Amino acid sequence: MKELRENLKKIKELTESLGCEHIVDCFNKEVLNMFLDNSPIVSWIKDSDGKYIFANKSFLTRFNITEDISGKTDRDFFPSDVVETIRTNDRIVLERNEKVELREDVPTPDGIMHHWFVIKCPIVLQTESYVGGFAIDLTNYGVL
Repeated sequence: MKELRENLKKIKELTESLGCEHIVDCFNKEVLNMFLDNSPIVSWIKDSDGKYIFANKSFLTRFNITEDISGKTDRDFFPSDVVETIRTNDRIVLERNEKVELREDVPTPDGIMHHWFVIKCPIVLQTESYVGGFAIDLTNYGVL
């Protein structure tokens, strides 16, 4: 439990100090992909319409996704009630143009509901807006 709290603190500090919009500026795409693909934290980026443009290996593995996720939406992977909550939270990030920290309940492919600590942030590049996210599964830690 102590380790989880320390990891959550590090994630919060990273997103506060760098901001999601600056990560792309700091690393080229290849380095960023290597970093995110080696993280146990699920991460993703979606466009303003909710279409995935990136998901790291942890995300793909956790949700048993074997096909290219580009252009797919949450509706392709999750139940409709869960999708509505996710999309509402994504819209809040885009409308406020600020980071949010929240809990989302999202099931894994086995149908078991998992409780996630989620940090979502806007990524604004020229005229396009995206939602980037990081999530840690809190289910097995007894933290709700």
